Amino acid sequence: MELDRPIASAGSRILVVDDDPVNLMALSQLLQPDFAVVAARSGEKAQEILAGSQKPDLILLDVMMPGMSGKTLLGLIKANPLTREIPVIFLTGMDKADDEAEGLQAGAADYIKKPFSPAIVLARVAMQLALRRAQTQLLQRNDFLEEEVARRTHDLRQAKEAAELANRAKGEFLTIMSHELRTPLNGVMGMAQVLQMSYLGEEQQDAVETILNCGQSLLTMIEDMLEYSEATDGGMTLAKTPCQPAACMQELHAHFAPLAAKKKISLQLHVAEEVPKLLILDRRRLDKILRALITNAIQFTEHGQVVVAVSMANPGTDNALLVFSVKDTGIGMAAGVLEKLFQPFFQANATSTRSHGGLGLGLALAKRLAEAMAGSLSVTSAASLGSTFVLTLPLAGVIAGQ
Repeated sequence: MELDRPIASAGSRILVVDDDPVNLMALSQLLQPDFAVVAARSGEKAQEILAGSQKPDLILLDVMMPGMSGKTLLGLIKANPLTREIPVIFLTGMDKADDEAEGLQAGAADYIKKPFSPAIVLARVAMQLALRRAQTQLLQRNDFLEEEVARRTHDLRQAKEAAELANRAKGEFLTIMSHELRTPLNGVMGMAQVLQMSYLGEEQQDAVETILNCGQSLLTMIEDMLEYSEATDGGMTLAKTPCQPAACMQELHAHFAPLAAKKKISLQLHVAEEVPKLLILDRRRLDKILRALITNAIQFTEHGQVVVAVSMANPGTDNALLVFSVKDTGIGMAAGVLEKLFQPFFQANATSTRSHGGLGLGLALAKRLAEAMAGSLSVTSAASLGSTFVLTLPLAGVIAGQ
């Protein structure tokens, strides 16, 4: 009866180690039609073969041999990094379960008992070679993936370094440009102020005032762009200055009251009793955030009121928060607008820039400044129902006193 021959991998090499020349010849003749067979009649001879440059893909190893036994040779094979991955099938005439278990624990891949069946030998050999090929392919794939990860990591590192370099260049560019733009603009505004103090007619006075207002708006935009860049790049340094919440509210009221009165809306500012009388924080940045929120509230409120309040959340605890809220009865915003509100240069609609002015940078800058101060800025709103902005700052992040 003709045996079913395994589909051999081209160049598969098998080392057969057996001290019995009959077994050695039988196994060689059985395997040679499909595999390159190398024979060794002792463990010592097998060691010489394994030390060569051509390593076998599989080893058939007799357990009981004079001199170096199969188990001893197996231990040497598994201890050598160059041969430890080669599968070893033990050939044994013994039928003891303990011996078989001991051999498998030592690293043997399989056992074939003597007298062996040619079909079993071919099937076991084919199975181990298939596993060996799969393992090799897996290792190759793993090596490829490691190289790919290393390459992509290198690319990401280079991209990160390029982005950091670009950010530094952007920061330097903005710093230089802001200085270069402010210098002639300050000159224009200075000369306009001189002109304002001269004898001018009413129309000329209005024109000079328009120049000054536009110049101040442009200066504010330049400063906002520079500060937004610093806050985004993490290059901002916070200052610690005294701040009396009550006095801060009074100054804001004095600044915005004329604008609110011009639009015939009520501007109210409140400070809760539990708020500390004195805070040490970055007063300028806090003032900038509140001014942006109040400006936004007044701009988008046609009737009703704008209420600015300062209070405490979780007073007397380690999680105490200083809470500033700016609530208006303005046009409000839909949910889709709220999702993008704090993005830089965003306008709620296509006509808002023309009707209300500005770059759409104020709220984005306010949020970045709040985060730089370890706080947060959020908003709730609905179309036609007004908006409420809430700035929270951890009290532990400022020095408070009575």
